[in-house]
Amino acid sequence: MPRIPSRRRRAAALTASTLAALLAVGIAAPAHADPVDPVAPRPDAWGRYYVDAYTTNTSDNKTPETNAAIGLLSPMLAYWTPAVPPTPAFDANGKFLPESVGTILNHTVLDANIATAAEITQTRTAAQAQAAYLYDRRNQNYSAVQGLGPWADAFRAGTNAGTSIPDQIPADARSVKYDDKGNASGSWADQNSTYGAMVSLVEVFRGSSASTNPSKAYYNYARPFRWSSDVQVLPTLVPAKQPDANALNDGGYPSGHTNAAYLASLALAYAAPERFQAMLTSASEIGNSRIVAGMHSPGDVIGGRILSTAVAAAALNDPKNAEQLSAARTAAEALLATPGAGVDAYADHDANAKLYTERLTYGLPRTGDTTLPVTVPKGAEVLLASRLPYLSADQRRWVLQTTGLGSGYAFLDDAEGWGRLNLFAAADGYGAFTTNVSVDMDAAQGGFSAADSWRNDITGAGSLTKSGTGALTLTGDNSFTGGTTINGGTLAAASADALGTGSVSVAGGTLADTSSAPVQIGGDLTLSSASTLELSVDSPAPALVVNGTASVAGAVKISFANGVVPTDDTVVTTFHGVGAGTTFSSVQVDGLPAGYTPALRVENGALHLVNTTPAGVTLTAGTPAISGTPAAGQTLTVTPGDWTPAPVALSYQWFRGNTPIPDATAAAYTAGFADVGQTLSVQVTGTKDGYAPQTRTATASGVTTAVVSLGDSTVTAGGSVTITGAGFRPGETVTIELHSTPVQLGTAVASANGAIGATVTVPTGTPAGAHTIVVTGAASGVTASTPITVAAASGAATLATTGGTPLPLVVPLLAAGLLAIGAVALIVRRRMRRA
Repeated sequence: MPRIPSRRRRAAALTASTLAALLAVGIAAPAHADPVDPVAPRPDAWGRYYVDAYTTNTSDNKTPETNAAIGLLSPMLAYWTPAVPPTPAFDANGKFLPESVGTILNHTVLDANIATAAEITQTRTAAQAQAAYLYDRRNQNYSAVQGLGPWADAFRAGTNAGTSIPDQIPADARSVKYDDKGNASGSWADQNSTYGAMVSLVEVFRGSSASTNPSKAYYNYARPFRWSSDVQVLPTLVPAKQPDANALNDGGYPSGHTNAAYLASLALAYAAPERFQAMLTSASEIGNSRIVAGMHSPGDVIGGRILSTAVAAAALNDPKNAEQLSAARTAAEALLATPGAGVDAYADHDANAKLYTERLTYGLPRTGDTTLPVTVPKGAEVLLASRLPYLSADQRRWVLQTTGLGSGYAFLDDAEGWGRLNLFAAADGYGAFTTNVSVDMDAAQGGFSAADSWRNDITGAGSLTKSGTGALTLTGDNSFTGGTTINGGTLAAASADALGTGSVSVAGGTLADTSSAPVQIGGDLTLSSASTLELSVDSPAPALVVNGTASVAGAVKISFANGVVPTDDTVVTTFHGVGAGTTFSSVQVDGLPAGYTPALRVENGALHLVNTTPAGVTLTAGTPAISGTPAAGQTLTVTPGDWTPAPVALSYQWFRGNTPIPDATAAAYTAGFADVGQTLSVQVTGTKDGYAPQTRTATASGVTTAVVSLGDSTVTAGGSVTITGAGFRPGETVTIELHSTPVQLGTAVASANGAIGATVTVPTGTPAGAHTIVVTGAASGVTASTPITVAAASGAATLATTGGTPLPLVVPLLAAGLLAIGAVALIVRRRMRRA
């Protein structure tokens, strides 16, 4: 590689040291920042806030000091120092030498950056390759529409959105570059259309000093295929690839396609917040396709995402765009009011969250300071304004602060904090209650103000107070300790630990249990006379467990789900102690069988639902019994006994230990792998109009076992035998051995229902006699065995006889004959000696 002139190296080093000093000042002691307030905004190293200085991102401003976008992306300077001025060099073959226009400061990160790009290009699938081509050649605005899911086609039709790049890649794409000409009017969509306000908002975002070109020109960090031949550019995109001679004008950092895709997606996400996380996932898919195509590295894509986030916030904060924001939101509401059509590719929330989070960092080495707190950029809260409309601006800043990424990740630690924002997680509400949180939701406003869910696992020492008329659902594994107060509306606990570890007070409104597991209250429960408690009983376990004192009043609503039939005395809530109140003003119970007259009683540390049907009007229950062997693959059948007065309607629920088995509600049940080692039982419940229901339980004869059987109980040494079994973990490998001295005969893979089948050969040298076949699941450890008799092959040895079976008659006769011959021989020998 040609030597870089020492003068240029000294200039580059001076620039790097100067910027490093500025960044250090900006991060360590930012001007105007409140050191006590965790959500106070902090300026960049040059004293700017991006949302105020975003218009400085022009081609005339070429340095971090003069261009806010270049300054925003300055964490790159910890890894790469661009040469000033850049003078590209080439090898003897005309290949551009990337290090001729800069200096690598951190090989660990940048080598991993290119290696990750190479791996992604080398492992791309045909479907990924096709998508990467389409994302590259189509207008990014058009591609972003896919995030609308079931409403994407309606949006395209209502805005005349179009592209000249067909879904089927042209046959000559490897030699011809195709450019998107849009719809008939030459645009990706029409602003003068049914949903044109949404189109206009995308254009506002894209036009808000959003270009990546000034930053590309400053950083001069080459595209990955110029760093390594291991990065394989998609063959169909080779015509779009710039030659090495143009390398200086073809930088990789940040990715322009990624920036554009995120800007369009964030505009649509603001207009249609019901698709907020789907739009983000779609944007990350388009950004990732730049790596799949071989055109950009993960760092390039990360830079494009960071810049777009700041640009979107700047556009949303600019007062001149306020009218356009309102119009776009109105248009999106009209769009989403139409019937959706087709499959939603972004319907899996958890899968989307995993994918999006992985692409925030791409797993690049975390070499920076990992102890820095999350800072929230000035104006960033507006990104959540339509998604969390019932929160104040300050509260949305807390949401961003408690859901942000840790520090030290490559390229992310800009001074203001744009790189560490996790908007997907923020859309799921708080990540921690660092302070006491009050939420007031007005259902009349509709949308998320009427009903929303917080899916994050919420930590912290703060409390939650829920007011207003809307409904908020908590679904996470929460551990906040400050307690929960409900003043109005509904707070639903959709997980066992949704309410954290503190006490719960319901002064007004409703506390609802929507969890399939018992909801835990770590402290006391207080229900005022103006409150309502809604419990869903979907198993024999109590719906609510109060670890402190319970003081109850107000109304209670209980529903029975999943076929659960209440007994005459069903415990719906348990508690450690009883407070001031012990009765409810009203009781409503849904899902009761005929003849059940409900009443609630507080006694023995529990809230009991009791059937008060007068004595004498009860069924005479039969005595159920289970027939069949409790073994995997075997069917157990319950006979209910005689129930009177006939006819009596009978229902069944099988249990594995104390846990009801889902969908096991027939008189017969076939045992499987999940039942091995467990005791099976069945509850039989009889109901009849005018009578109180009765439930009786029958238990299987023993613990459920795995089983193995043979096609033939006797096999000749060297011969084969067919082995079948059941009760193993689906998909696990099962070893087959011959005992007593273990000899592995083979393996089998358990089917989806835990069954195995294999034909194995008994070794030729196996001694004849009684043996045992033993099968063992490699993952589960489940074992089953069965005896087998091995018959001797011709001329083979036999096992020693260990029992009292008499010898055949010929054996003693032969022995007697041998003794007689021996005696005659002895007499003859003695006579010969005398002679």
